[in-house]
Amino acid sequence: MNTSGLEYQQPQSPIWSAHNFLLLTCLAITLLVFPFYAHVYKLNRYRDEHIAVFQVIDHFYMISKSSQISLIIMIVCVLGLVLFGDSNPILMVGIIAICWFHLQTTTEVNHFLLSLLAIQRFMLYFFPSTHRILNFNLKQIRIIIRSSYGLSLIYTAISISAWIYDKVSNSTDVENFKLIYTIPYFISNILLFITAFLYIPVFMSIRKLIGISSNHDNQPQKYIFWQFVMAISLKILLLPFAYLKAVESSPYFTKFSHVEDSFWIVLALNGKILDAMSTPLIIQLSYLSCNKRNVKTFISVFKTKNALKEVFCSCLKPPSRIENVPHSSSGSNANTS
Repeated sequence: MNTSGLEYQQPQSPIWSAHNFLLLTCLAITLLVFPFYAHVYKLNRYRDEHIAVFQVIDHFYMISKSSQISLIIMIVCVLGLVLFGDSNPILMVGIIAICWFHLQTTTEVNHFLLSLLAIQRFMLYFFPSTHRILNFNLKQIRIIIRSSYGLSLIYTAISISAWIYDKVSNSTDVENFKLIYTIPYFISNILLFITAFLYIPVFMSIRKLIGISSNHDNQPQKYIFWQFVMAISLKILLLPFAYLKAVESSPYFTKFSHVEDSFWIVLALNGKILDAMSTPLIIQLSYLSCNKRNVKTFISVFKTKNALKEVFCSCLKPPSRIENVPHSSSGSNANTS
């Protein structure tokens, strides 16, 4: 047995056990729920394509779908390291790093799009004069999505460059990397909380206005609102675990990476891991629960004899037009996605 690096192994404390349990729980639920989420989404897709924010909603689906692939590949690689770790660990670790980079990037883009959408809806609703500026068309939304990925890639590239520069300049002081890696992450979280509160009055006002309407369960605002609720709730729930794990593991990180005062780096890293693991689940659960029609469609799957076959096979097929769930359409306020 290869014992190299054992001196850096961390004790399996209750904090570590609870943290790992949460990660595994999120992973298991995400993989189990995705086929049902994909099934319901594909039933709704053609009826939702005319919604103003459909491109963003569709992108959330693509994020969730690609995240499933990355998570499955990471699971296979981890199992490969456990079973055949001494054969080719560099390849396995490299693949895991690529998958992690993908998960981190899509999570950052997801949070940015949520915040941007909340700001847009708030301004359009309470300041109608901004309609000409903030009412994005299809082309502009695509540019925004691509630009979001570009900003995330630039942030990652600058972070890596700062780490290399600091390690070359001073082997124990990575002050530049610490600032570049942690400050944008904490700012993005603060922005997510602020924009979530901005979205509350928009959602409540719209809900009152359409309370007597027949399409009250078909609003895209509900999907965005539920994503905010779940994202903020999970962050509040998981923050203590991220903090306690950072307190406990930062000395080991400092010893392993030869970096002084690594607490904030480890805290940001723990937060990003929890965000990346929970974001696909948030997208899926918020979609399935955002309106009555989606809930009914989800429940109806279990009433058929070939439920599992229908759901899991639909994940491998392109979207098709299926009208087995009653709905009403009324312009831009048709069903949520």
